[in-house]
Amino acid sequence: MSIDQIVNYWKDKIGVGSVWRTQEYNKSYVTVVDIFYSNEYNSVMVHYKRTGFPAAIETIDVREFVEYIAFSRES
Repeated sequence: MSIDQIVNYWKDKIGVGSVWRTQEYNKSYVTVVDIFYSNEYNSVMVHYKRTGFPAAIETIDVREFVEYIAFSRES
């Protein structure tokens, strides 16, 4: 698979603009801002922002996002 195909797979699976409930105990939500390939990390990354902190955009590896951040898709 090409890098573009891999990025598009994750964009389809996660969804740019989608809102996810987090795995944290409190009912916290994150919104996916972008999904992209990082040459620096040689990995697909997710930009997301947390509810209540709209100015702060966090970045994490896509697999870590799926395994540790996202619990269920809300929209």
